[in-house]
Amino acid sequence: MNTLKSTPLYLFALLISGFSLVQAQEQATETNSLKPGAWSLDFGVASFFTLTSFQGTTLSAKYQTSTINAWRAGISINGNTQTGTSLQLPIPGDTLSNTNSNNSSNASETVLLRVQYLWYSNSESIIHLYTGVGPIVGYSHTLNDQQNIYHNGSLSNNT
Repeated sequence: MNTLKSTPLYLFALLISGFSLVQAQEQATETNSLKPGAWSLDFGVASFFTLTSFQGTTLSAKYQTSTINAWRAGISINGNTQTGTSLQLPIPGDTLSNTNSNNSSNASETVLLRVQYLWYSNSESIIHLYTGVGPIVGYSHTLNDQQNIYHNGSLSNNT
């Protein structure tokens, strides 16, 4: 007798859960991201989540002008400094001595700007093959400063 009273409650719960399952299975109408007016940010990620080059630039932005055309502009900025000092002393007990000293410093910086016009061959498929053309403009500067001191001679009497 208890089962007859709870039957409408079970039917109501089944109806609600079936309705929510139908709602959850709706499919999205968008098939890909190649929509006019869409923006994207392009970059590569290396180990320890550091940025790495993606098609020649560290960071680039892409603007989709149509489903088959886009513009991409990217920039890379790199810098490096290095200093070093070395000293080579004579071996004790030698009659001839060679003393070498070397001080060096190197610095370089590079800025690269790349602009590309892209064409997509098949914008309706899952995989988007594309090709592009565009200029690359760059600036690079390197400075090397090195000082070498050589002394060749005999040891004095230091006993």
